[in-house]
Amino acid sequence: MLSTNETRIENSSDWRTRLAVSVREAADLLGWSTSRVRNNVGACRLDGIRAAAGGQLYVTTASIAAMLAEQEAAKREAAVQERRRSQPTLRLVVDNSRS
Repeated sequence: MLSTNETRIENSSDWRTRLAVSVREAADLLGWSTSRVRNNVGACRLDGIRAAAGGQLYVTTASIAAMLAEQEAAKREAAVQERRRSQPTLRLVVDNSRS
């Protein structure tokens, strides 16, 4: 039988409305392996919770949303940098050695 917290965690279909998701669901949402998700929880880059002592590990949806936003911002920044690198540049060279 699931506790109240576990019921709340398990019963919602849209992950954004849930308190937390399983490590597998978090991995699917982030495009990562389950090991990478666990490592990020251990490194405090994602927030993990357990519904009961020694119970299944869940990842908070707030931390997943923050990580997804961070990934999106990094992608946008990389695209901007790539555009800057690919744009032609005009350089003006002046010879100031003549008097």
